[in-house]
Amino acid sequence: SSPLAFNIANPSTVADSPDPFANGADIQISNIDYRLSRKELQQLMQEAFSRHGKVKSVELSPHTDYQLKAVVQMENLQEAISAVNSLHRYKIGSKKILVSLATGAANKSLSLLSAETMSILQDAPACCLPLFKFTDIYEKKFGHKLNVSDLYKLTDTVTIREQGNGRLVCLLPSSQARQSPLGSSQSHDGSSTNCSPIIFEELEYHEPVCRQHCSNKDFSEHEFDPDSYKIPFVILSLKTFAPQVHSLLQTHEGTVPLLSFPDCYAAEFGELEVVQENQAGVPLEHLVTCVPGVNIATAQSGIKVVRWIHNKPPPPNTDPWLLRSKSPVGNPQLIQFSREVIDLLKSQPSCVIPISNFIPSYHHHFAKQCRVSDYGYSKLIELLEAVPHVLQILGMGSKRLLTLTHRAQVKRFTQDLLKLLKSQASKQVIVREFSQAYHWCFSKDWDVTEYGVCELIDIVSEIPDTTICLSQQDNEMVICIPKRERTQDEIERTKQFSKDVVDLLRHQPHFRMPFNKFIPSYHHHFGRQCKLAYYGFTKLLELFEAIPDILQVLECGEEKILTLTEVERVKALAAQFVKLLRSQKDNCLMMTDLLTEYAKTFGYTFRLQDYDVSSISALTQKLCHVVKIADMESGKQIQLINRKSLRALTAQLLVLLMSWEGAAHLSVNELKRHYETTHSVPLNPCEYGFMTLTELLKSLPYLVEVFTNDKTEECVRLTSLYLFAKNVRSLLHTYHYQQLFLHEFSMAYTKYVGETLQPETYGCSSVEELLGAIPQVVWIKGHGHKRIVVLKNDMKCRLSSFGLAPTHSENQPLATGRISVVPKSGTAMELEPGAGSDGPHQTEQELLRLTSDSPVDLLCAPVPSCLPSPQLRPDPVVLQSADLIQFEEHPQECSEIMILNQEEKIEIPVPVKSNNPASDSSSSGISAAVPVPPCPSSETSESLPSKDPVESPAKKQPKNRVKLAANFSFAPITKL
Repeated sequence: SSPLAFNIANPSTVADSPDPFANGADIQISNIDYRLSRKELQQLMQEAFSRHGKVKSVELSPHTDYQLKAVVQMENLQEAISAVNSLHRYKIGSKKILVSLATGAANKSLSLLSAETMSILQDAPACCLPLFKFTDIYEKKFGHKLNVSDLYKLTDTVTIREQGNGRLVCLLPSSQARQSPLGSSQSHDGSSTNCSPIIFEELEYHEPVCRQHCSNKDFSEHEFDPDSYKIPFVILSLKTFAPQVHSLLQTHEGTVPLLSFPDCYAAEFGELEVVQENQAGVPLEHLVTCVPGVNIATAQSGIKVVRWIHNKPPPPNTDPWLLRSKSPVGNPQLIQFSREVIDLLKSQPSCVIPISNFIPSYHHHFAKQCRVSDYGYSKLIELLEAVPHVLQILGMGSKRLLTLTHRAQVKRFTQDLLKLLKSQASKQVIVREFSQAYHWCFSKDWDVTEYGVCELIDIVSEIPDTTICLSQQDNEMVICIPKRERTQDEIERTKQFSKDVVDLLRHQPHFRMPFNKFIPSYHHHFGRQCKLAYYGFTKLLELFEAIPDILQVLECGEEKILTLTEVERVKALAAQFVKLLRSQKDNCLMMTDLLTEYAKTFGYTFRLQDYDVSSISALTQKLCHVVKIADMESGKQIQLINRKSLRALTAQLLVLLMSWEGAAHLSVNELKRHYETTHSVPLNPCEYGFMTLTELLKSLPYLVEVFTNDKTEECVRLTSLYLFAKNVRSLLHTYHYQQLFLHEFSMAYTKYVGETLQPETYGCSSVEELLGAIPQVVWIKGHGHKRIVVLKNDMKCRLSSFGLAPTHSENQPLATGRISVVPKSGTAMELEPGAGSDGPHQTEQELLRLTSDSPVDLLCAPVPSCLPSPQLRPDPVVLQSADLIQFEEHPQECSEIMILNQEEKIEIPVPVKSNNPASDSSSSGISAAVPVPPCPSSETSESLPSKDPVESPAKKQPKNRVKLAANFSFAPITKL
């Protein structure tokens, strides 16, 4: 149906007052698609509304909290009504707009107020409503504040009567048969009478006392002074008291006057245990309202009467919550006031405060005045009666007391109990130890009367089983949180949900939003419902508690606020600054213009206190990984930092950690020092978008683990998966071109490491899947049985070439990687061909070796694939006539060096030419390229480690003794 069925059925009424729509009529539009640009929205609305008349203006409200609204002004009222009836739920973009005629107080006439009043009261019982109820419905339905004084001007429509302790708005009989100019009183969410389930008091007369049981037989209602009534405080268990109250109502035909309730109770069950106030007792009037199915009504004379809620006993097995009054319809001001009332009463002894102390206590607690007129009321009692879902008014006369309703107390206790249980390691508490646990959690003594009951079990039994459960363990009653094991899929979905929460809150002002707006905002933003069962929870708060590193739930009185954690807020702010500065010329902005430009870009002002800073300069210190401050002639300028590639740095750090042969872990500072020594450049995490190196390493949880050691130093170590990758890298370094057939990998790895490879240890089902889990180190190329495991180019570099080698033992110094010429010795590993000697009788030859005693000889390592193979040619032999049978008296002028292999002795004659200049240390590069078998002596071979990191497991040792038939040397130095 149309939101406005406007019939000018009584034009004479309108003519009596000035035309409120003489300057045009305003139309309010909501539920607008915020994904469209403002220019597109204005154009589409202009086109849609111009079909129904002349459009004077189209105004859009600021885009915040996804509640984009618009106001269209039409030429006259008739055109506006036509547009409203035609365009309500008209689709613009991807949403159907909601259109209604603006009825703001600025252009409101008394005739329109009269029509609105009639539309509400015609559907009310007996065409009457209490003033606070009428105000609630009016402000809910029409969306603006009601001025109560205007109702007194509607003398021909309504009358306001004093009734009991409040006022009653009644429709005059002459107006009851008149058709409402605004048509039906049905609102969008139901009728005005059905939208609040509060049970109103019967207005007929009732006896002030029970004549049968009242001890004062001469009681006179006219002589009774309400100020003389003293509220009794009692100590009673609800488990006992509830059936007794039901029995009393049964014998008293459903009603018992409150004044004589103690006498009626004593007549049937014995005297009540009455105590003085503040002596561990509960007000009797409050305890009666804790009984399911029972409430206290006020008769016309102001006398309070205990009765059934629905004028009959409750059926058996009825949920107690269905028998309690629910929250009334209220405007945001009353909702906020009700939260303040709860917060104030929680701080009072036993949650009770005299009504005379309410105003000063409110002022003292909130440091502000409680202005009754701000809520549309003229008396305090009217304001207090407007929040009956949280506030109960006890007693009569000037000595009335204020306390929280049982419903509010149960809700409050549930929150406190959950907080207590979650603070326990076992998430449970023994009832016998509840007092001690409560004191430990809240730093105050446990007093059950603070929650309006006399025994703990009375209020615990009110909490649903889905929230907490009672169990018997070793003859002890235990309160615990119901546990449900979540599946792995639900855990993964929760991780994705945390990312959704970050995305949603980054679009909210100040990265926070009210708890009760999360579900509609989530649906709005993602276009799907947030189903708690999808993540394995039954309550939204429990889902939020599962992501404590992302989201915080702040409690401001009764209101909950969702906000990102400090770490996530800084990340979100950094992203905003990047967006802001990239939109500026040269990616920079003057510091004085920052707050102004921020407000223009994001639609809300920036609050420095949210980040615990007092100036922009201090804020930039927290964002030093994103922005920097430069001093210019015109003043300080904020500039965007150009980030470096994190992928290249990750590979470099991984090589450093994989090449480290010392302890199992390395301190973060030591890692940074080794990086700077190796690459000769400083390591500044801010250049990669991180505040510290620790934060950078924590962003790589699949590669490394960051922890704190016994000396409170932050240390880093490879994960178990990348310790395996470290062995794979070392294995592939022993092969030419650093690659190996996939089907040979398992056997080669087992021989190299000395233990069988088990992919299941790393959570993989096969070797191929395991190798695929370390893409930063290796990759698999080819198809079928020809697949090859290849080392990534970033992993091929050896740290010794950068001047840093890992240590192998405590006594071995780091190898510097320098190569020099040294005299021949038994541990020499390579020859220096062409070393200088002045004659054929030279007795010393010069060899190359490392200056350290490291067992890893780089010259014996596999030849790098980038070097060409050397060309070897035999030296020509000069033919001379000689007796081939007899031995020559003078051997050839050459000296042979015997090189012994580790297992077999191979004689390799190497000629040493005379008259050749001695080669310098630069010739070591050529020497390293010659593939000569390793040549340590037997003593040296025993000192080598059992697992040689450069010895290929597939290398075959020579089996036969071989003597070369010709002398070889390098082609460039051949002497003819």
